[in-house]
Amino acid sequence: MEKKLLILFGFAALFVACKKEITVPNSGIYSGTFTQYDTAGNSAVTGNVYFVLYESNQTFFVRGDTVTDIPVTHNGSYVVDHSTQMTFKYTGDYDSLIDLNQYLDTIYNYTFDDINFTLSQTRDGKLYEYIMQRD
Repeated sequence: MEKKLLILFGFAALFVACKKEITVPNSGIYSGTFTQYDTAGNSAVTGNVYFVLYESNQTFFVRGDTVTDIPVTHNGSYVVDHSTQMTFKYTGDYDSLIDLNQYLDTIYNYTFDDINFTLSQTRDGKLYEYIMQRD
């Protein structure tokens, strides 16, 4: 009996050890906050964000805060460069009244664990950061 329990425990431990960690962003709806920090590290603008990834055709959709429109609502395509970076390409026209860096149209660092999803990038001394969770 003890031998059977040890074997069963061994298989259970092997199953847990073999479970693959998900680190590449996959299809889903994510929500959270977008924050733009100024060059001194102070929060300059912030807004609620809804972020949708479509893995099948590698496209994204961002809807900004409905009150402030921060970040600006837009869409485009993306490529996962490796396990820490994604390249986004905005496919529309830019609004000259919006900080162009609020558009996902460049390389962002990311972390992803199948629930939590963060994107960050520094441009012109300013940090642009999305902190989201899967809905």
